[in-house]
Amino acid sequence: MDVLYQKLNILLDIICNSFCKHFKNKIAQIYASFPGSASICNVDFPVVHHPCTIFKPASLIEVSKLILLSLNKTSELDPVCTFLQKSCLHVLIVPITKIINLSLSSGVFSSHFKYAHVTPFLIIKIFI
Repeated sequence: MDVLYQKLNILLDIICNSFCKHFKNKIAQIYASFPGSASICNVDFPVVHHPCTIFKPASLIEVSKLILLSLNKTSELDPVCTFLQKSCLHVLIVPITKIINLSLSSGVFSSHFKYAHVTPFLIIKIFI
């Protein structure tokens, strides 16, 4: 059983890496088609190593539920639109779950995933 588990992990790593390489190339092509924005894909993102031992691995069902419950809004920081993730979830769920679990277990998170686009929401109260 241990050998089967190791082979499965190797296969999943290969699938995840090829998935990431394919979509990184696709995203680079899309960015390159817009004037002035192609340089964003040429950045080497450093990684940070802090192993997390208090998390249990996420299951396919948990990750699937989170993705399906997400709103169909897309940020300019998202490489793949939410509605596209949802429509291709049957293909993407295993690599996405693997990436999440590897990130949590190894503590390796790309700096690229630590950025946020924040838009302030100003509420003005008028007292009469």
